[in-house]
Amino acid sequence: MKNFPSKAYPAPWPAPCSPARKACRLIPTDQADRIDLYVDGADEVSPEKGLIKGRGAAMVGEKLLAEACAKFLVIVDEGKLVAKLGAKFPVPVEVMPAALRLVQPGIAALGGKPVLRLAASGKDGPVVSDNGNLILDVTFGVDPDWNALDASLNCLPGVVGHGLFLRYAKKSTVLVRPFRRRAASCLEARGRETPCKNSSPASSKAS
Repeated sequence: MKNFPSKAYPAPWPAPCSPARKACRLIPTDQADRIDLYVDGADEVSPEKGLIKGRGAAMVGEKLLAEACAKFLVIVDEGKLVAKLGAKFPVPVEVMPAALRLVQPGIAALGGKPVLRLAASGKDGPVVSDNGNLILDVTFGVDPDWNALDASLNCLPGVVGHGLFLRYAKKSTVLVRPFRRRAASCLEARGRETPCKNSSPASSKAS
């Protein structure tokens, strides 16, 4: 493929199974010496290009790439744009299992309300990250000091990482795709195992 990168570093674990592996050589993140461009999505994007990420519980690996890259391309639909962070999603915090009971009071002292993320319906137990840790979804009060919370969460013993991406605005470009309601309804129908008739190729690509 013309102008496609010769090698790439996947962030979430399923990425090596993606079509990209047919177009370039995928290598482990721990072998990354230089990353020219990091491309990913986000759960929320503020006007200052602050991000909340981590609905897929892969924010620790994603933050490593965001830190190491020269340019960060964030691709989202219009529904991910918010006036202030925390408007739609909690902040995911990855925690060592042995530290769960110790971390929760520490987060509460910062004004957060942590809730252990459980597995999808039909499965028992909590969500476990690629690193073997647990995920707390944390909501904070109205208009908190996100930069202070970023630093404070990083300092809590037992916290491996979290979904606040606030340091990368200067290297970030946000690409906004229009949200196609037709495609969304098709995806909902497929989730109910009901075929969506007469969907166009363009709408089937939207998410």
